[in-house]
Amino acid sequence: LATTISKAETANRSPFSVCYVPPGDYNVSAIYLQNVNSLLLALRPNASLTGFAAGVAGQPPNRVYGTALCFGDASSVDCRGCIDKATEGTSSLCGSRQMWYDHCVVRYSPSNFLGVADAELIAGIYNTNNPAALDRAVFNQQLVRLLSNLTAIATGSRSRLMFAAGDTYLTA
Repeated sequence: LATTISKAETANRSPFSVCYVPPGDYNVSAIYLQNVNSLLLALRPNASLTGFAAGVAGQPPNRVYGTALCFGDASSVDCRGCIDKATEGTSSLCGSRQMWYDHCVVRYSPSNFLGVADAELIAGIYNTNNPAALDRAVFNQQLVRLLSNLTAIATGSRSRLMFAAGDTYLTA
């Protein structure tokens, strides 16, 4: 269900990254890129303080919308480092769209996506162990129980960051 990587391991390697390129026509002008850079610079300090920042830069047709989100288990130091790396690498690695890292997601677009749910933004990490040895019904029961518990924890009044992590053990 999950992958565990120690902080020592993540500190010494490049972050896991996924580029998401939404459909659409992106005519990248010098003014648009300048707006992207301005927006990313503005998002960095705010996201590292609160774990989230959203903003807009420029005027149409070169307006850019953006967000920076740190995952709830990232310390403020990890959050700042991740946002810094993501904002520095987004345009060169992702063709000016979005970057997912170990501890954060940075996204920007000429389309206003702020406050809009997007089912296309899904990244998965798959279990490479042999799941065939597991009873599928037992696996699904345990998965539902784990996700229900984590949802209750993440949405509870004590969870300022709306984050929870957990694990469950399965035997064949």
